[in-house]
Amino acid sequence: LAVKDIPACHGGSARHNIGNALAAAAAALAMGVSAEHIATALSRFGADPADNPGRANVFQINGATVLMDFGHNPEGLRAVFEIARKLPRGRLLISLGQAGDRPEEASRERSDRLNAEDPDRVLIKQMPKYARGRDLDEVPKLLVDRLLECGLPGDRIEVVAGEHEAVADALAWLQPGDLAVLFVHGYIEEINAELAELAQS
Repeated sequence: LAVKDIPACHGGSARHNIGNALAAAAAALAMGVSAEHIATALSRFGADPADNPGRANVFQINGATVLMDFGHNPEGLRAVFEIARKLPRGRLLISLGQAGDRPEEASRERSDRLNAEDPDRVLIKQMPKYARGRDLDEVPKLLVDRLLECGLPGDRIEVVAGEHEAVADALAWLQPGDLAVLFVHGYIEEINAELAELAQS
């Protein structure tokens, strides 16, 4: 089966999913599943956003592209941005948050990776479900301060109250041809279903 025929691999730009597909195929072969059945399963997996909510789900909404992923660490951001670079892009919006129990170095690295994409708008989310002992504004401040240190203009950055607010703000801002990369960490299945419904309508 060609990589381009595996929806979850996004034409080869989702290299991490190529590795996942190889591992799944090897496990299935070891269990006695035929190569034909494996190829059939891989050729279908990822075509429907409900197959794996919050993992490299791509939606076309009102002429804009929305890429949704869990992306909770710097390596996850790297993988998602590899996919994003191959998608149609006018202006770029990125929404991002971080759990309160991560070290400050992780916050800096996440901001550095985000800044390298030169976004036109950044939504930094408060994450009440994942505050984990920190004030709601503390982690967003770490992320924002680092983005400003990197030289991203302050008028491109906004702090929003949570997941649903970030999605609503992103959808209201997008114009045809734009790209939004939404790192969603809570209400994943609900937001995935909402975006899928909007894409179908």
